[in-house]
Amino acid sequence: METPYDAVLCSLELDTDGSIRFVRTGAADEPVRVLRLDRAPLADAHNLDVAISWSATELTATISDRDDPARGSAQATLRS
Repeated sequence: METPYDAVLCSLELDTDGSIRFVRTGAADEPVRVLRLDRAPLADAHNLDVAISWSATELTATISDRDDPARGSAQATLRS
């Protein structure tokens, strides 16, 4: 699926369970895609870098500690 950028809405949400949820919506004929990341490895980080990308078949999100990049990161990919 290919959606014009002006028709795409994205949100990042911090859930009460500590996970980060990335939601991407597009045109009316496209399904909503939801990707959940476990934030537990970075629970005490105060400044997060978030990278998100998507294509017609894949949705990827990565979070990392901005103050200490050596800590690693959490990444998740959703394929359709």
